[in-house]
Amino acid sequence: MAGRGSVLFCRRHIGIPVERAPGEWVHSVATPHELLSLLARIYKVELEERDGAGDCRHRSLWRR
Repeated sequence: MAGRGSVLFCRRHIGIPVERAPGEWVHSVATPHELLSLLARIYKVELEERDGAGDCRHRSLWRR
């Protein structure tokens, strides 16, 4: 089964996830909480975030 990409967790990588080849992403082990954002970007979906009061807001996936 073919997927949209692969994510490699690297302890030497510092910073935001980087697409080093088409569909091949390098992600820092220091920021696992950012994995959902990366997957949303790969699959081109919008994330919905909830604040402490239960209100929703949409998060932009294409920050650069």
